Amino acid sequence: MTLPVEPFDDSKLRESILSTEKAEKSDEPTKKRGLLNLRQYDYTIAYDDYAIGYKEAADQLVAGMGTGQSTDAYLAYPVMFLYRHYLELRLKEIVIGLKELGALSVDFGRFNLRPQLPDPEERGHRLAYFWNDMLSYWFGAIEEDLVAGIVLEELEPTYDIVGERISELDEIDRSSEVFRYPVDNKGKPHRIITLSLRELSHVKDVMNAIAYHLDTISGSVYESKEELKELYEDAVHSYWYDRHIDYLVGEWKDAR
Repeated sequence: MTLPVEPFDDSKLRESILSTEKAEKSDEPTKKRGLLNLRQYDYTIAYDDYAIGYKEAADQLVAGMGTGQSTDAYLAYPVMFLYRHYLELRLKEIVIGLKELGALSVDFGRFNLRPQLPDPEERGHRLAYFWNDMLSYWFGAIEEDLVAGIVLEELEPTYDIVGERISELDEIDRSSEVFRYPVDNKGKPHRIITLSLRELSHVKDVMNAIAYHLDTISGSVYESKEELKELYEDAVHSYWYDRHIDYLVGEWKDAR
């Protein structure tokens, strides 16, 4: 006997979304909000949220492997996609933040770092392009003293190594499709070597090392933006305070 399939009841999900919208207007702690925290905020922070989520999901998948489950062998695909997507989001988030900070792009080629990807036509979802783009704005911000306490010459050897690791993943998956579909958009099979748990654990270690540097840059950009915001707000407050004092002095003189 075939049991009837119950239709999906989305009333709870809809109720959760609505309760989230109400919670945004209240002083309720975040943990009491609904399933989806739908809120309007600085979209660079949204990029940060997404980047953290994808990497954390990959870390947890790798940590949960090795239990003897038959599904372990299939987790390599989502793990690699999640790590790759983390990199793409994080690099884009840093560039957005640097532009908001007022950084200008500099000539990346003069630093002799790898990988080099000068042709904008190759952009697409190429991680190497986003890496180059991020460094050009990051180095520009350092040279313009938009971020404090950073010596460019000390960073170049480290960034060279990070760039090579990013380039390796970029060569495996240039389109962000290899770990999502078994074939490309023309039906040609992707050539993927199956990864073991040991190899995925190594990938996790490498990604954590890369994330250490990228997340540090992201945090530095955020702090610089906050400092700039405070300076701007202080300047605006001072301007209107002076205007108010001038007005009061004028009123006092008129009253005399």
